[in-house]
Amino acid sequence: RRQRQMCIRDSTYNNTVLDCNNSLFNGSGSYQGSNDPKGVIIDSLWHSGSVGVLNNTQVRNCQFDGLVYGVHIGINEPATVVMENVTVKNSKYGVYINKDYNNLDLSSFTLENNTYGLYVFKRTGDLIIDDFNISESTFYGIYLGSYAHDVTIKNSYVYNNGNATYPAIKIEGTSNLLYNNKVYNNDVKI
Repeated sequence: RRQRQMCIRDSTYNNTVLDCNNSLFNGSGSYQGSNDPKGVIIDSLWHSGSVGVLNNTQVRNCQFDGLVYGVHIGINEPATVVMENVTVKNSKYGVYINKDYNNLDLSSFTLENNTYGLYVFKRTGDLIIDDFNISESTFYGIYLGSYAHDVTIKNSYVYNNGNATYPAIKIEGTSNLLYNNKVYNNDVKI
């Protein structure tokens, strides 16, 4: 199946499950402003003076193409989010994480031909990245910013990413762990 786009935003329910059944959600591939198409957005915003609840959110079996964000996560309160079997292609950000929260488990992702593959701007707590296939990112395949801490990346492939200015992998934060990954054929050194 082919769809235009999809967003999940401001969930105020516990135990939310989204199974896309391998549907393809696509956009134009242009990144002109805030109204550009986005895939899955898991974000906590203020609702009548209280923070939205996003505990036990699950997303699985989704495909995104030509979006600004394939997956955008911005949660400011403790939550458990599990995502698996997600593909993002031809987008600006494959996965973008920009807030503090706990217990995020991402597994079995394919990020291909995006500007940025996995981009973690701000992160504290348990973030586990497992079984990612990150390739053909124009800039960073993996970027862990100076506010990204306690990130584990394991059992993943990172290849054909970066350019003369942007390395395939850039890690600025502390207490991050990368192991059992295969990194090869990238344009510049790590």
